[in-house]
Amino acid sequence: MQRHGLPLYGLILIILTASLPLPGVGVPRETIVAEFTGGNITSGELDDRIDKIPPMYQTKYKTEDGKNSLLDMMCTEELFYLEGLAMNIKDSPKFQERIEIQIKTYYAQEFKKNLLVENVTLSREEKYDYFRQHANDIYAGVIFEEVENSIELQLRPKKEEQYYQDYLTLLRQEYEISVYPDVLEQVNLDYPEASRFLYPEKIIDSSSSDIVKNVEFFVTNYTEMPPQQKNSMSTTEGLNKYLADLAEILMLHAEAVKAGYEERPDIRETVQQIERNMVLKTAYNMLVIDEITITDETMNQYYNNNLDKFSTKASRQIQTFHFATRETADQMRKDVKKLLNRNHQNEINRLVEEHSLYTKNNGIIDNIYQNDIIPGIGKDEVYAGHVWKTAAGKTSPDVLSKVFQSQQGDYVFFRILLDNPAQARPFVEIIDRVRDTMIKDLSKQKFDEQTIRLQQKYQLVKYPERLFAVLSSEEYFQLAEEAQKKRRFLDAIYYYDKVIKNYPNNNDDYKATFMKAFLYAEELDKKDLAIEIFQDLLKSYPESDLHESARFMIMELEGKGSIIEKFED
Repeated sequence: MQRHGLPLYGLILIILTASLPLPGVGVPRETIVAEFTGGNITSGELDDRIDKIPPMYQTKYKTEDGKNSLLDMMCTEELFYLEGLAMNIKDSPKFQERIEIQIKTYYAQEFKKNLLVENVTLSREEKYDYFRQHANDIYAGVIFEEVENSIELQLRPKKEEQYYQDYLTLLRQEYEISVYPDVLEQVNLDYPEASRFLYPEKIIDSSSSDIVKNVEFFVTNYTEMPPQQKNSMSTTEGLNKYLADLAEILMLHAEAVKAGYEERPDIRETVQQIERNMVLKTAYNMLVIDEITITDETMNQYYNNNLDKFSTKASRQIQTFHFATRETADQMRKDVKKLLNRNHQNEINRLVEEHSLYTKNNGIIDNIYQNDIIPGIGKDEVYAGHVWKTAAGKTSPDVLSKVFQSQQGDYVFFRILLDNPAQARPFVEIIDRVRDTMIKDLSKQKFDEQTIRLQQKYQLVKYPERLFAVLSSEEYFQLAEEAQKKRRFLDAIYYYDKVIKNYPNNNDDYKATFMKAFLYAEELDKKDLAIEIFQDLLKSYPESDLHESARFMIMELEGKGSIIEKFED
């Protein structure tokens, strides 16, 4: 866009202050950011939770939106946990049996890890012997020191596995382990409750009562197993493996208890978290999943009310024409229109090849969906909006769109070659998918209802404004300027919004409002929004230095540049 009047890029220098060093302003860890009946959440607890998130995702949760989202999740967790305790979930025998195997599995994993670290060593002589054995094949032409580490990585797992299997053999003898897969083969896995008469029968026997397990233990845990693990139980081999793995876990747990693992603070902390997670899962199932009832009739009704969820995605194929200037695009549109009238497709393709800025596949772009993305060009809301402006069934390959400017700056027109509307798949073909989708939607609905109920019951109050310290207006302007230099314009607008919110003094907020509108106009091609903000600036703030520039911007954005030229003349 050609600029008139005051050089607008110069305004950035007028509006933004000189760079200032940003102090590391933080929120005290003890700051309460949410409170409810029975407890609260502090800023420190929020930061601790962020530290436990994988590093690649931490940046997301350190933003204001990210912290707000995490605070919402932590509040919901706390409320469901409190409700789980109020329902005495931890006192349920089934809960105790289900949590037992999770805790013992954790003990076994920790014990095994430490066992191998403390007892398996690989001497330099062992590694060198292996090197000599393969000096003429694998390690031909290299010296031992160059491959010592790789030999270590290759030999250690084998030595650890041999040591571990020998150790398990000794444990089985010490604990006198016996397993009974034939008993499990009698359990009706389709309806485990039908096998109640087998509940007292042992599936693992041992000299240690803590290791002895019966069919009832298996059935209780089987109902909570993921589908893949349940499927593995359908064979004798699968049942044998389950019993061997279970016996291994129970023996290692017993050894861990002997070694004093129950007294270790890190172990106890993790066990508490395992118990908490199980309370949350059980509470969620009781309050949400168990409240959902689905019948064939309600599924059919859901399908008919949500056909878009069970339909193929609508797509379009276009032939596009890109040019550097509007004048060229207007002329080429006239030429293409004439060629269409004469049905000269080859000449249209030749025009694309010789004049268009986008020549791939003669300008034909396929599989354009309603997601604001033009394949091969990228995300472009303006472009996609034009492609989908015409209603389904109303398109024609003989009709050319108007010339418009894409977000990439090209002047574009196109024609729609194919219009593929969405088509619903028959209910009988996708009944399982309908059921799963319905359960997902109803779970979300029921979860939201329960969350609101618990927020009211436990009188939840959140203080999102305490998540971040408020910076000075100069610091926000500097952050915005740095974001602009990196072409992160939405980030810059975020900081200008901070100025507008925190410094309504007809000076800082005035400048920030102008810069926000300026970025929408000049960098993000959201002209209508920019005009709206500029007009609000003229109405809401006293007459000041930037009013004239705002009026000029509005006239340019509305295509009235000639008026400005006459004014300057």
